[in-house]
Amino acid sequence: MKRDTMNTIESTDKVLVGLKTPLMARGITALLPGRLTLDETVREIRQTPAKDPATAEVLQQLEVETSGGAYHFLTVGGNGELVRSEPTTVLREVAVPREIKTSRGVETMPAAAVEVQSYARVGEVDADD
Repeated sequence: MKRDTMNTIESTDKVLVGLKTPLMARGITALLPGRLTLDETVREIRQTPAKDPATAEVLQQLEVETSGGAYHFLTVGGNGELVRSEPTTVLREVAVPREIKTSRGVETMPAAAVEVQSYARVGEVDADD
């Protein structure tokens, strides 16, 4: 399935990233370099200081989802379909053109919607817990 992505943007360009987990009603957004992998993106966002209680809650849930070690990345393609992506996938590979309201009006810029979903690997659950 072909995705309408923005592979042509330079590695110095920024991508607007929306990151969330399945249990979050809303996620966190950040403007990050398009050269970052999905793993690097999560690490970068987890190091961001919370600006308000809502952001602190999102960062805490993100910590819970990623601290167990086993998780998937799901990205939203140009047609709105969810696609499982590898941790080494680069942001600019999953970015799609989106119209964003800015102080200069409506602009089209690369945006990536990423969901982090943890899972328990079969055979790794401790029966003594």
